[in-house]
This record gives sequence, structure tokens and C-alpha cells, in this order.
Amino acid sequence: MYLAVLGVMNKYNSVWTTLTAIADIVTRLTGLTTAIQAASGVQGSPLTGIAGGKRRKRMEMMEQASSVAGDLHSYAVKQNDTSLAAKVSLQFSDLLRMPETEIAPRCQEIHDLANTNAAALAPYGTDAADITALQTAIDDFKESMTKPRQAVVGRKQVTGNIAHDETTADDLLKRELDRSMRKFAKKNPDFFGEYTTARMIIDLGSGGGKDEPPATPPPAP
Repeated sequence: MYLAVLGVMNKYNSVWTTLTAIADIVTRLTGLTTAIQAASGVQGSPLTGIAGGKRRKRMEMMEQASSVAGDLHSYAVKQNDTSLAAKVSLQFSDLLRMPETEIAPRCQEIHDLANTNAAALAPYGTDAADITALQTAIDDFKESMTKPRQAVVGRKQVTGNIAHDETTADDLLKRELDRSMRKFAKKNPDFFGEYTTARMIIDLGSGGGKDEPPATPPPAP
């Protein structure tokens, strides 16, 4: 969920970048998310079936796939290629919700389509290195799925660190960013809508509930 929120904030960077208070919130959230990702990779968490940094590798694969898919979709729309557009029309949140057995094949499909249209994607900013990086991320994730469960030294301490950082990040979102986002419900509905959707994503593997999305302000009388 944190990554999805940061993805939306990055997408609409031009909307809030001059608002220094919001920029500070995003910087703090980025730091916490990076710490959580790093700890998740170290932890390996065999109790939840996530070994060898599988969770981190899945995130890396999804980030790469989402970026490439975005340029593929833009290209397909320009070419009026509805078939290609349909195949790559997905948001980062779609990948987040995808079952583990389907995510790698879906990302592989995106890679293969990008490879086929590599020359056309270059002007959009997706080059051969990006396509190769996506394949590497897919291979790394697939490898992590086949590794046996491993015990990790200091798992309890790492778990505690993750829990603390997640609590801090949740508090940062609920008490600061969610509230500052309310004004965009009218000023920039697309931004606000995507942010709200990102906030409703259930954390991977947690089995927990949803964070409360920012409430939409009542209509002006």
C-alpha cells in the first residue's frame, strides 16, 4: 500500500511538489517504506512463506512491469491498437492484488510485448536496459518462489523493526497526508481518486484489514 501511495504521489508530483509540507510528508514516507522493504528482504519471514526476500523481489518486479506497461499503453493508444492496449491496461494496484501464481506470467507477458515493440518504446523512455531489467526481476522473483524456507538470524528483532516502521507510516498517512489530501477532491479529482484507491489496498500477505481512505469532503452548499 505504501508503494502504491508513493506511486500516485510520484505520478502527480507536479501538483504538490511546491507544497513543502506535503513534500516533507512524502520524504518521510519514502524513508519508512525503504526501511520496511529492506527489513522484509532481510527477514525472509518463513512463518508467512516469504523466503529469500520474495516480497521485495515481487515489489521490484511489479514496479518494473508497471513502468513498462505504462509506456506500452501510451504507444498502443497512439497507434489505435486496441488489442495491445487491452493487454497492457493495468495499474500498479492491479498487480498488487494479483494472486502469486498469476503475477509472474502477467509480468512476463508485459516483457514479451515490450520486447516486440522495443524500437517504438524508446521515444517514450523505455529502452533495452529497462526491458532487460524487467526480465531479470521476473527471473529473480520466480527463483525466490522455488527456494526452501530458511531460518533467518535475528528474525524477531527485524519483525519488531518492521512493525514499528509500519505503525509510524500508518500514523503519518492517517494523521497528516490523508488530511492534506482532502483539498484535492475538488482541485484535482483524478489525483484524489487514485490516492484513495491506493490507500485501500490490503498489504500483501498480511491478511489484515484496510486502512481507512481519506474521507471525501461534503459538497459545498
